[in-house]
Amino acid sequence: MTSGSKKFHKKALGDQVIAVDMHFMPMMAVSRRHALKALATERAEALDLETWTRKALYEITDIHDFACILYPGVQAIKDTKLKLGKGYRGILERDEHICQYCGKKANTVDHVMPKSRGGGSAPNNLVAACLACNQKKADRTPTEAGMPLIHAIHATRWKLMEQFHELTVSWSYRRKKMDEDVKIA
Repeated sequence: MTSGSKKFHKKALGDQVIAVDMHFMPMMAVSRRHALKALATERAEALDLETWTRKALYEITDIHDFACILYPGVQAIKDTKLKLGKGYRGILERDEHICQYCGKKANTVDHVMPKSRGGGSAPNNLVAACLACNQKKADRTPTEAGMPLIHAIHATRWKLMEQFHELTVSWSYRRKKMDEDVKIA
């Protein structure tokens, strides 16, 4: 596990829950409080990651006993319309605050294809960049500026999919470990 995924894993089992649509497509990470509200108003159901069964709020014995909620009446939107966090903060989080041109700490967001050249502000055209690289690249493409991207830009949902997979694997492992501990005792 990478340090970034450890951070998410800790968050996911602590105060973050992954919300999935009717086709089990991860949509977003939400606070546990938001998830409990959705369960209480019956807009969502808890998803048992071991058996892949749905649970209503009254079937949950511990509020930390679920890491995923399912919205049965919702279908995920296209990746190009999916927003990450609030504004550019989500792009910085996606790229783990690492400049995608030099590898240093990033504090700005750069349009890979400049807006002046028709590049949009969709997540697949935005990368984290340090101020020096952002200013050096200016309104040129990475090729024209001689500044290739360190990592390919992943689709917005890619990171959620990776986190969802890690969560399901770790959740199953945790359940098996608990079952073994019960058998020993």
